[in-house]
Amino acid sequence: MELDEGQTREVTYIAFVQDDDVGDKTGSRSTWSGIRIYEQDRDPLSIELFGQTVSVTNIQHEMHAGSNDIQDNRDVLMSVSNDGKTITATGNTWKYVPLPSPIEVTKDTVLKFDFDLVGEGELHFFCLLPDNYSRNNDGRRDCFGTAGSQSFDSNYRTLQPFRVMGTTTYEYLVGSEFTGTVGSIGFGLDNDADKLAGQRCVAQ
Repeated sequence: MELDEGQTREVTYIAFVQDDDVGDKTGSRSTWSGIRIYEQDRDPLSIELFGQTVSVTNIQHEMHAGSNDIQDNRDVLMSVSNDGKTITATGNTWKYVPLPSPIEVTKDTVLKFDFDLVGEGELHFFCLLPDNYSRNNDGRRDCFGTAGSQSFDSNYRTLQPFRVMGTTTYEYLVGSEFTGTVGSIGFGLDNDADKLAGQRCVAQ
């Protein structure tokens, strides 16, 4: 069970609930055992920013399609390889990870990554987000589609080649789409029809 990603809270009690309102209320029985509360050890991401290798803490937040539109399947976390250079998304996954410090995209900034399509979902995309959690329709085209059985709207740039199974290397002048601050990187695999299906990997 994941408590809220990237957040902390004080816990005073542990509650056990078994609801059985029917009849004399003595017809059910259950047992809890082996209870552990612990910190999960996750490998950090390793990305290259302007020629420098940067370690990014692996805290995965929900990325929203809009301020009131929650898409992410909270039961699924992206997996990170031991060297931190590859991250794999499965199912209906909309997540972002904050960078250690913001970067600035200029008109000359280039984005390069490898994308491995194993099982196609409805939308596969990669985002360079400002300091917020929403993939807002604010006119800033900072998400880049690589595959999907559905069409992207005008707030996304569809990269070519598109919908290619296996591994594809993309190198794109993102400064031609937007300039400004990037505080987080987002990973999107939209698959509402089957929230546990679809898979892709993104590598440095």
